[in-house]
This record gives sequence, C-alpha cells and structure tokens, in this order.
Amino acid sequence: MAFRLTSSAFADGTAIPADYTCDGADLQLPLEWADPPAGTVEFALIMDDPDAHGFVHWVVIGIPASSTSLGASWPASVREGRTDFGRPGYGGPCPPSGTHRYVTTLYALAAPLGLSGTVSAAEVRRVASALVEAPRDHGACFPIGVVADLLGVTEQTLRLYESHGLVKPARRNRER
Repeated sequence: MAFRLTSSAFADGTAIPADYTCDGADLQLPLEWADPPAGTVEFALIMDDPDAHGFVHWVVIGIPASSTSLGASWPASVREGRTDFGRPGYGGPCPPSGTHRYVTTLYALAAPLGLSGTVSAAEVRRVASALVEAPRDHGACFPIGVVADLLGVTEQTLRLYESHGLVKPARRNRER
C-alpha cells in the first residue's frame, strides 16, 4: 500500500470543519497515517496555504517512526516549529478573503532532522529534502520529495468547486 495521510475531521479535498479554523474553536487537526516507507526513522509535518503565498499554519518535527497519528498527547521528542502567526503551535485556517486551499505534508525521513531551537518550515524543508525516504513529486505544490499530502479547502472553495461541477455536492454537518 502507498503511504497515506488522513484526518478523521474531513476527507481529502473537502472543507475543513469550522471547529478547526479561526471561525470555530481553532482545534488542532487530528491526523493519522499508515504504510510509511521502510527505513523511516522520523516524521516531520508542515501545513500551509499555497493560496496565501505559502502561509505556514503548523510545523511539527521529531515525530517518532512508531507514531501513526498526531492527537492530544505527544511523545517528548515532538516539537512544534514557528508558524507565520509568529509562534509555535497549530494555527487553523483563517483566510482574510476569497477561497483558499490548505496542504498538510507529512515527511517520512530516513534520518533525524537534527535541527535545534524553534524551527521554521523553510528550515524543515531544506533539511528534509535530503532525508526524505522514497521521495516522489506531488505536483506543483512542492518541488521536493513529498511523501503524503492531505488537502483541505475552505467552505467557500468547496461551494465554488460544486457550482462549477468540479465536485459533487456533499452533505455537511454545519453545527456551530
């Protein structure tokens, strides 16, 4: 099977529920993955918005190879990096206007990143590009070896896609 990244909160390519955005409780996205490449010793994660010049929403490094998810509790080795909100930690989608896509990239690394301090997404990408296990090109979003992506969109983007017949209308639970 192929290495894959999923979320119990939303399906790939669908709207990220409001609870995980600045319109709601801004809860950290629950993420799960399976079938990492053999030889993976560590994972790193970056979530950004390519429609806002790559605005970084989340950076996580030091995720043990034995991990299969990011939830409420993390091993001591896990560290959050600096986001474009100017602080470490998850910052949910919060587009100022228009429609936006959010790409969450999980890197399966063949060696530890070896970075210290509060790292940036740029530092993680630079070092990870040399350490990605079983790299593959994943479209135009990232020129380096991306292993697994999860794409979420804002509700406005989803409506736009539906209105143009690009996706089938989905039944959504809009509790707030």
